[in-house]
Amino acid sequence: MKELQLEVRLSMHGEYENTLTVCIEIPKDTADENEMAVMMKELNVEMADMYDDYEEWEDGNISWTLENWEEL
Repeated sequence: MKELQLEVRLSMHGEYENTLTVCIEIPKDTADENEMAVMMKELNVEMADMYDDYEEWEDGNISWTLENWEEL
């Protein structure tokens, strides 16, 4: 597995909330052209784990932007 550290800018109701650091793993053999899609899918899982009990998540009022990432 390839371990990545992501910096994610979190917004609620369109307003900046904070910046998070999230670590994820993706398969080492992920093709370069698919890496972003796999990374975002894993990030979505992590964000759901952190925020799915928030009313804003249920209402679709939480969004995020991937600011930066690096391999660990």
